[in-house]
Amino acid sequence: MNFRNTEQKKLIITDIENRYDHPTAQMIYDSISLVDPNVGIATVYRNLKTLVEMGKIKKIMTNDNIAHYDRICNNHIHLVCSSCGKIIDLESNFLDNNEQFKKLDFQVSIQDIQINGICQDCKE
Repeated sequence: MNFRNTEQKKLIITDIENRYDHPTAQMIYDSISLVDPNVGIATVYRNLKTLVEMGKIKKIMTNDNIAHYDRICNNHIHLVCSSCGKIIDLESNFLDNNEQFKKLDFQVSIQDIQINGICQDCKE
């Protein structure tokens, strides 16, 4: 897959790499349009799609059917607040060591788990 490194694409990649909040395309657009007002929302969507296809970022679909993007591509769990929509990363390798998988002689290659609930901020 050909992925030309235009300045706008570099802005998108840099923005995602410097975030820890699982941004939406709109959030990324809002951020990089402050740096380059000529960037279009369609450019952001097109490049996000390409980055996901290349395995550079992960796409997370939440219950509200809005795509969020994650710079961390290793296996981990996403805790998603059903109230505010916050996404929290939870590092985990429990599937790698799970006895049930060992009994089935099943090697986990992708661990893409999303757990919905209410975050601490919304419980208060």
